[in-house]
Amino acid sequence: MNRQLRAERGCEKDSENPVFDIDCVRCGGTNPKCEVCRGSGIETFYRCPVKLVTNDTIRIMKYYNFFRKGYLPVAGGLLSQTAIFLESIEFLDQEVKSLQATEDK
Repeated sequence: MNRQLRAERGCEKDSENPVFDIDCVRCGGTNPKCEVCRGSGIETFYRCPVKLVTNDTIRIMKYYNFFRKGYLPVAGGLLSQTAIFLESIEFLDQEVKSLQATEDK
């Protein structure tokens, strides 16, 4: 990929222009004082999405697949799982359902 394209897509540092937008996961556009979207409901990114994926992101996506098959990382039921795990799984599940609904249209 050439340098100009890499700069436009935010591969090395923030791009001058937005690279992509997503719905605000913090408030969904309901809070005008939201630090993420300022009430617009849209979070704008100026970096390549690949640069935003961390090892924790990859790990929770793997756990999500196990969760969908009925396996949990900690022995016991849902109440035995960590709060961050449950929040992450709930978020991913909502995103997957949203994508499926979009594809079904």
